[in-house]
Amino acid sequence: MRQRVFGWISLLLMSGFVFADAVPRQILLSRIFYQSLQQWHYAGVKVDDDFSRNGFQHYFRALDPNRQFFTAGDLARFQPFLHRLDDHLAQGDFELMSLAAQKLRERIRMIHEFLPRLVQEPFDFSRSEEVELDGEKRDWASDRTELREYWRQLLKHQTLIRFLGRPEERKKDAAAVTGLLAETQAESLKAYMDMLERMLKSSSEDDLARYLNAILGVSDPHTSYFPPKEREDFEIEMTGKLEGIGALLGEAEGYVEIVSLVPGGPSWRQKQLEPRDRILKVGQGRSGPLEDIVGMRVEDAVKLIRGPKGSVVRLVVRKADERIEEIVIERDVVVIEETFARSAVIRAETADSRMGYIYLPRFYNDFQDESGRNSTRDVRREIEKLKRQGVSGILLDLRGNTGGALTDAVRIAGLFIEKGPVVQVRDRIRGTQVLNDPDKDIVYTGPLVVMIDRVSASASEIVAAAMQDYNRALVVGGAHSFGKGTVQQMIDLDRLVPEQAEKLSSSLGALKLTVQKFYRVNGESNQFTGVRPDIYIPNSWSHLEIGEQYLPFALNGDRVKALEFPLYAAITPDLREGLRDRSRERIAADPYFIELAEYIRLARGNRENTRVTLNLERARSQRAELRRCLEELRERREKGSGLVFPEQLNAGESGEERLTREYRDRHRDWLKNLGQDHVLKEGVRILEDLIRSTAR
Repeated sequence: MRQRVFGWISLLLMSGFVFADAVPRQILLSRIFYQSLQQWHYAGVKVDDDFSRNGFQHYFRALDPNRQFFTAGDLARFQPFLHRLDDHLAQGDFELMSLAAQKLRERIRMIHEFLPRLVQEPFDFSRSEEVELDGEKRDWASDRTELREYWRQLLKHQTLIRFLGRPEERKKDAAAVTGLLAETQAESLKAYMDMLERMLKSSSEDDLARYLNAILGVSDPHTSYFPPKEREDFEIEMTGKLEGIGALLGEAEGYVEIVSLVPGGPSWRQKQLEPRDRILKVGQGRSGPLEDIVGMRVEDAVKLIRGPKGSVVRLVVRKADERIEEIVIERDVVVIEETFARSAVIRAETADSRMGYIYLPRFYNDFQDESGRNSTRDVRREIEKLKRQGVSGILLDLRGNTGGALTDAVRIAGLFIEKGPVVQVRDRIRGTQVLNDPDKDIVYTGPLVVMIDRVSASASEIVAAAMQDYNRALVVGGAHSFGKGTVQQMIDLDRLVPEQAEKLSSSLGALKLTVQKFYRVNGESNQFTGVRPDIYIPNSWSHLEIGEQYLPFALNGDRVKALEFPLYAAITPDLREGLRDRSRERIAADPYFIELAEYIRLARGNRENTRVTLNLERARSQRAELRRCLEELRERREKGSGLVFPEQLNAGESGEERLTREYRDRHRDWLKNLGQDHVLKEGVRILEDLIRSTAR
């Protein structure tokens, strides 16, 4: 969760950083982080030998999570650093980072060299052979020979998985199967070679960010370093807009390729750039030199292509028909509509009434622009729109919403209550503070259901918990929300040490520092365990370990004093239990959820069994049941859930009536996906039950 920059913490931080002389960028960052963790992190991190040992292990887990690059001998050579990283952070010493990054590149080049030799002969899939895919369950390879053998197994496994995923793999003709296996083996080799080549293109900035984030991550999972490029991406995510050409870029066969265009953006308006165009060169301004970007990483190409509104970029592209064209584009503000709140009307299944649906993908807020988009204003607009359409109840969908601006979480909760506290926030300096609904204006008073899943985090959990504690809404969905009960401050490091930053050739980036914990109005914390729904609805993620409780170095939950707040009388314990029982009965009899339960059982077993066979017939047999289950689920989903949307099109976004063909198509696709969402259908049924029960 992001807080707007606090004056008090900014002053405290800035008061501690005084440098007499110019300091190299890496050392400057290291010293800032060393002091920040100990003095300003919520938990007051002790940077000592225990911290160093954890940081060492965390770093090598980040460098080589599956233990497929380093050998045991490599790790032994790095052991002298085990208890020195605390001192290195204080001194700005990056010796371990330099040596480890160099050794990693050596190993990648070595693997890149020997990998093609592993497929000179076809793999024998009739052998009884297994491979352990979980790096935590394997020892590091003892030497290069053992590492080479593991990569042979990885390549064989990748070939097997790709082959079994092809619809034509069931051919009876032995020669056809042999040819298909050879083709798949070549594809697997290419995929791994491309991956290794991308890894070799990583920059010193990537090395620095990976090292610092591994060290910072020992304090908690959400304190992290944002290099300049990632900091820019974070701001785009928060505001839903950027300045550039409005094109999504990807990588294909060593080229930077146009994946799609953002409707309304400069490239979309100009109609010259098209999906599948491959960018060969980039130039700044209407004339001047062009830089060749073939083979360049997408991240680096984006830096050249993105730029301020009104500036001009020239692209030399190869079209799908091999034509070469030079395209001149004037950059502009690009608004990414998919990041903003949307609504729809859903026809009730058992009554002649209409349900309102609001999807909020993130709690966004453009803090730099008072007139910019923010989620509170947009959700209010969607509520008013649904009220005008005469809905009998509203379902607020926070599934997949990982959080965002704390201010908007408080204000959005306030749209559904008249007054009262929404959340308690505690920090090391000022203790516990209460954040109240900022006004007495209640926008919507009717029946309300809030949907969550295991990814719903932070600001989503504040809103869901407040609605649950007030008895204002039923919370339904996954077994628990994510469990992120901490607040982070994004600190602009250039502003933190302006005199030093001015002497550097590049920006310092930003530090996202955990400075607070938040607590429910009943005194409980969502940290670690998350929000438990009133009514559980299984979903396709139910078998996955997603949540704070599964992250290394997560802070524990605790309690503070409960507050006084008004309870809404509509949802009583007896009503909640009755609605829960009706939902369970429906789910138990629903063919989709019956098939989903079987998939969850099989997928959980598949996930837990990390030692897998490399025998074709055995793998085919093991996958047959899961494949059958997946195909049945997919077919049932594609047939639709039965949800009906009487409104074919909402009013235009961004306060305009931009009913373009592209917008209509995208909106239609969104409604189609909603119509295939059986979990949403059960949420709507629960809302219908709530409306009937409270109308008596």
